[in-house]
Amino acid sequence: MIDTKAPGGGTLAVVGSEIGALDVRALHRRAIVFALDTLRPVRSEQMDLPTPCAGWTLRDLIGHMVAENRGFIAAAGGSTEPDAWRDDSLGDDPWVDFATSAVDVVAALAGDEVSERRLLIREFGSFPGSVATAMHFIDNLVHAWDVARTIGAPDTIDPELALIALSFAERWKLGKPGGAFGGAVEAPTDATPGERLVALLGRTPDRRAG
Repeated sequence: MIDTKAPGGGTLAVVGSEIGALDVRALHRRAIVFALDTLRPVRSEQMDLPTPCAGWTLRDLIGHMVAENRGFIAAAGGSTEPDAWRDDSLGDDPWVDFATSAVDVVAALAGDEVSERRLLIREFGSFPGSVATAMHFIDNLVHAWDVARTIGAPDTIDPELALIALSFAERWKLGKPGGAFGGAVEAPTDATPGERLVALLGRTPDRRAG
């Protein structure tokens, strides 16, 4: 997902320096709040709806978001076990499952020591905690958009957050086919920052009527 072998210190070194100038933990918290607000109105009868994530129902998508939260929590605690990323179990109220894991992942990534330590993130490799937090920041913004689009809720991503996420996603080449997200699609010529972000990561930001 991230090119760590570029000459002269590599892409990761450059992006890590850029992240150091930002309060990435505050950005991460804001993305989590966006996801929490977006998931809150989900109803049980919507769980089998198809989502912008090809082949995933809403239940699959929320399960993935919960599993990612749990995986990042485990990684922040020093785990290197692949199974830490596979717990996508949901109870009777998926919003409670997400909210519980969301509060815990914010706490897990909040410490200065975690920001400086390298964390093993799934199959993608080992990254400084600040970079891992930025990865999770992007993931929550985009998947919250997916949920909003699925249930017909407002899906506007805060322009400030979208522009920062877009700058990282472009540098990390996340819009490549076969990556963690879908391959890039064309955005409208007058696209908002949020529309540019989701288009880069394989979503079609169709304008809704009205």
